Amino acid sequence: MADAPIQPDANNMKSSMEIWAASKFIGRECASLNKAFYLCKRDKGEEPRACFAEGAKVLDCGNKVIGQLYEKHAGPYKAFQECLDFNDYRFSDCHKTEKALLDSWNSANNLKDFNGGK
Repeated sequence: MADAPIQPDANNMKSSMEIWAASKFIGRECASLNKAFYLCKRDKGEEPRACFAEGAKVLDCGNKVIGQLYEKHAGPYKAFQECLDFNDYRFSDCHKTEKALLDSWNSANNLKDFNGGK
């Protein structure tokens, strides 16, 4: 009997705007998990289930980061999403709202040098 296909959790799916606005935070906070997933996929090849556990950790981390953005930085996070939406996802047109979100994140996490990869 073949394994059932892996189904996404429809109750926990994020919009592209949520992910795009959080991408720099996810990239930073989930870097080691993303690397482990990448290395697993590289080493284990075409078998999609071979790295399921690593992939689940990446998704969990991304969801956790987005949850933190909503919980602790909702105003600047939503403003940045709206700016990106209005400007066809162009980061270059949203520096002011991005900076407000970065400042909020940095302040809450006692960070002085995280600028989202700029």
